[in-house]
Amino acid sequence: MTKTEIKKLNEENKKRLAQWVKNGNKITTYKCQYCEKDIEARQPKKSMVTSKGFWDSATVCTNCGKINFVRVYPSGKTESFKLDM
Repeated sequence: MTKTEIKKLNEENKKRLAQWVKNGNKITTYKCQYCEKDIEARQPKKSMVTSKGFWDSATVCTNCGKINFVRVYPSGKTESFKLDM
């Protein structure tokens, strides 16, 4: 990703997170496994997760543009892993 693309992604993410919080939801952070920055993420409510107990996804870091695999739990706990492609 170019710096311009990362900047745009970061701006879009801030808007989505602001709307998420406005709707009464919480945010948490995960640590990017590449740049080691804390990245904000949506925190699911317990009713939003399946029986596995967490959300998981491949997520682009809004700081460095690298892809992390992230698990987010309703408690706010997060786990992130490098996703080498």
